[in-house]
Amino acid sequence: CGGMVRHALLPAGLWRLYSRKLVDRLVAPTHCGSVAFPAAAERFAVVRAVSGSSSCGDEVALSWLVDTATHAIVEAKFHCFGCGVAIAASDMIAEMCCGLKMDQALLITNEMVEKALRDTPEVPSMPSQRLLCSVLARSVIRKAVAQYRGVDEIDLPRDDSDCALSCPTPLGEREVNAPSKRRTIRKWQDGTIVDQTLNVIVEKPLEIHVNGRPYSVTMRTPPRGPKPGDDDFALVAGFCFTDGIYDDFVRDVKKLAICDFRPPGSRILVELSPDASRRYAAMTQRTVFKAQTSCGLCGKQSEEEIHVPLSPVAHTRGVTADELFEMERQFDIRQSLYRETRTSHAAALFAPTGVLVAFAEDVGRHNAMDKAIGRMLLAGQHTGGAYLALLSSRISFEMMQKAVRFGVEVVVGVSAATSSAVALAERYGTTLIGMFGRNNSFVVYTHAERITPN
Repeated sequence: CGGMVRHALLPAGLWRLYSRKLVDRLVAPTHCGSVAFPAAAERFAVVRAVSGSSSCGDEVALSWLVDTATHAIVEAKFHCFGCGVAIAASDMIAEMCCGLKMDQALLITNEMVEKALRDTPEVPSMPSQRLLCSVLARSVIRKAVAQYRGVDEIDLPRDDSDCALSCPTPLGEREVNAPSKRRTIRKWQDGTIVDQTLNVIVEKPLEIHVNGRPYSVTMRTPPRGPKPGDDDFALVAGFCFTDGIYDDFVRDVKKLAICDFRPPGSRILVELSPDASRRYAAMTQRTVFKAQTSCGLCGKQSEEEIHVPLSPVAHTRGVTADELFEMERQFDIRQSLYRETRTSHAAALFAPTGVLVAFAEDVGRHNAMDKAIGRMLLAGQHTGGAYLALLSSRISFEMMQKAVRFGVEVVVGVSAATSSAVALAERYGTTLIGMFGRNNSFVVYTHAERITPN
């Protein structure tokens, strides 16, 4: 447990990087050892659990003396094979467990352990790079309680502190997000090469974790500003809905949160309600997948997985050609990122009254659609709140599936449609339109009965 290292032998710089309280527990841990089996065996039980990290090699063994009448932890000891932070954190968690009942011990979070090691409330006890070394606390508690109760595993509620303490990105390394960046390029024109500056669209990964586990990594255009904006929350809300993870945002989603110890907005945490969690667990088990910018089906392992639950859309009203052209005009006006970079896609959702209710731009066409849907979901709008979707891209199967999932009656694209998209629109009652001519004309692939005279 760290041996008998003396303060005088520690490097002088150590005191600036770590709290004195942490170093004291590293040098002289107070709870190192194993709990002895008591004489009054009929009332007490000894529980031992081991938890390790494959990424850094640390391992913690925790032993408890438990009063079986009250389920209270009378004594706690530990052994640790690992670095100084792991030793100090293990000593602290053993102390924190003493006197608690099992259910109370389960409430101890990694953040609580780190804060308990601080000398002052506002100064962290260790560099953010070393927070990963203190994350075994919650894991070893869960295993100890599971052993005491005779079960294989204990499900713990996921909170932001767990993610924060397992994502050791120093705060000083964070960048200011921007959807585009200026870059100097060399341009060939009329037989000569000239230097020019242009805007390049930004593409960065966004991790989506559902109920504490990785679900997807998608490449997207980050929001503007030093803090994650509504774009990422909208993207995650829309993506999880169109991917079939939940059906009703208000009912099924308990929390959307940001991992503070990652670069701004690079990981979003989704916590589902108990009912939605059970449905989510019953979905096809698969590993985390990476969604490329151009693909909305990456990571699916079988044909069945590409389909999500769908229902036929309603038929509330018709739409005139003049209304379609006016919506297209509003759509074009709002594409500022495209005018800036000539690279982005856009998606717009219109209410049955013809009013634009959601608009989004992104480097990925699927992301733009998910952002627009997500904005309506975050605003409390349910399925059927959008009458018409206008998209800057071709209309493929996955784009049509997203629209049908949200109950959109009319889908318009500025490019052509694929055969799978046409079949899906025909089956679920969606009017599918292509305006790829851009000359005051359009084609209607399915359900032309919604198109009415001016």
